[in-house]
Amino acid sequence: MTKKAIISQAELKRMADVATSEGVTIEVEREGTIVRVMPFAPPTTSGQKLMREEESRSALDAWIASHEKTPQAPRRSREPDTGAGGYPIVDDPHDPLKRWYDDLGFDPRTMDEADMTRLMAEAHAKWMASIPGTKIGKREEAALRKLAAIGVNVRVLETEVKGCGNETMDRLQARGFIGRRQTLTEEEVRDNRTLEEIWLLKEGLDAWELLK
Repeated sequence: MTKKAIISQAELKRMADVATSEGVTIEVEREGTIVRVMPFAPPTTSGQKLMREEESRSALDAWIASHEKTPQAPRRSREPDTGAGGYPIVDDPHDPLKRWYDDLGFDPRTMDEADMTRLMAEAHAKWMASIPGTKIGKREEAALRKLAAIGVNVRVLETEVKGCGNETMDRLQARGFIGRRQTLTEEEVRDNRTLEEIWLLKEGLDAWELLK
């Protein structure tokens, strides 16, 4: 079976024409091999012609030798290095994971899961503390309306209040508008499961009355 050429004769001719007309060198990489086409300048004497041919052969021999000694590595994604706690190490300041690390104050080289848990809890507490005094959002308002219809201090499962997700409950709790309690065991919570019951406080009802 004949191996398919890396670049066709038609492509090579077009590249040569452009290189000569524009006076530029064109490089194309195909399957790990670089094809380089340089502009053609016709020699004015036979001596110049011989010298150009010798220079071209030398350049070609050098290029082949260099590629035989240092073949290009196959292109593939490399898994990032991991630190002491098994978290990936990312140095690119524009990478979303690196920005998240920086916001938390987490160093994957030296910190572990315990540090990550602590820093995330601190960040969450800081966020919760920033909620009171800010404008009540549409989802919070919708949850207050549904809870007000149920009544003050009436406990219901979070799943019974449609649209009342974790962030909405966090915001309402931070404002002092609701109470909440986890109904699952500690073991179930460690398995990343949650099912909370929530209830409207009088402060929440007062806030809803002002919003109506």
